[in-house]
Amino acid sequence: MSATRALPTIFSIIFLGSVATAVLAQATKLPPPARTVYKCVINGKTTFSDEPCLGAEKINVEPTRGIDKSTGTSRKGADVHREEFKEAIAEAVKPLTGMNARELDATHRRLMLEPAARLECAQLDRHIAGGESDERAATQTQRSAVQQQLLIDRQRHRKLGC
Repeated sequence: MSATRALPTIFSIIFLGSVATAVLAQATKLPPPARTVYKCVINGKTTFSDEPCLGAEKINVEPTRGIDKSTGTSRKGADVHREEFKEAIAEAVKPLTGMNARELDATHRRLMLEPAARLECAQLDRHIAGGESDERAATQTQRSAVQQQLLIDRQRHRKLGC
């Protein structure tokens, strides 16, 4: 089979995998797993949540991937197998898309959104990244205003399902 004939087949597999993933996600009606956790310190009390708060410290977390070494057999749940499959697909199409697994997952998730919401998500991505940078560089007097805007942007980002 020539390389030009194989290309439509690769796209068909990717498309079918994307459709199957979307159907499965819709059928289970579960939100995507949160990978971002916010550490909030309010009145001296520290809490961790997937909901942003004023002055939150963003913490990226990676869930465990099952047990492979203790017994010599792989003990992974269906969710881990699904995630590994998605990562393999993302790695296979990376030369075509230029996206890693997280970026590809965000793109697929955003495909379900209205075009205006997709555009707003892209703008919020840039605002949040800039806000986090501004927060690190801000003086004590500027920090409150920067954190307030960052909180608004993060809440909107979450509400849209970006």
